[in-house]
Amino acid sequence: MDRSEKAANRVNPVVFGGGRFVAGASDRTLLWSEDGETWKDGGKIDYKDWAFWFRRGAYGNGSFLLMGNHGKDQKAYWVAVSKNGETVDHFETGLPVVNGLAFGAGLFVCVGGEGLVMTSKDGQEWQRQTVADAGDFQQLAWTPKGFVAVAKKGGFASADGLTWTPLPKRIPCHLLWADEKISIGTTWPGQMWSSTDGASWAKGAGMTPNGMNQVVYGAGTK
Repeated sequence: MDRSEKAANRVNPVVFGGGRFVAGASDRTLLWSEDGETWKDGGKIDYKDWAFWFRRGAYGNGSFLLMGNHGKDQKAYWVAVSKNGETVDHFETGLPVVNGLAFGAGLFVCVGGEGLVMTSKDGQEWQRQTVADAGDFQQLAWTPKGFVAVAKKGGFASADGLTWTPLPKRIPCHLLWADEKISIGTTWPGQMWSSTDGASWAKGAGMTPNGMNQVVYGAGTK
């Protein structure tokens, strides 16, 4: 079924990899597209609960990985793996709360409460560790210099997702984008930040009071 018109409910997240887009849609269904304009219904997660939400996504090692929560208190997390968005190749529940997901250095990496870090090559087998003195991790991003995780007690960096070291300064914003030249972040409501070294951050000009949630790079423009 082609979906060239507005979806009935929210679509989140949208992930690009392997030459196509894959997204989480309503009714536990994946959507996929090769051009970002015409979308088709893909695999459906065969799991029923009164609340079921897509929250995060990443692409790596030839697979799309989508994560979300379900249940009455919405604190039970699940993971779904798909090679192309057309089928669901793996699904499991029972994961702890995930506050950040990223792919880099050959690994999917998740972070959560009480310094939790989970790593996996395929989204099916996970290794867990706890980063001492981190507190609750709140976000995670992959940058050209490695992973950056932000916790209540400060930031942490890792080149491989396995060994983590504290950053010398606290990151004052939610990290949205990073490349070899600049890092971009945001705080509510609509305050943008930038850094050329990942350590010293400067506020940008005031923007929309509705907040900014994502930065995407393409065609030479951020």
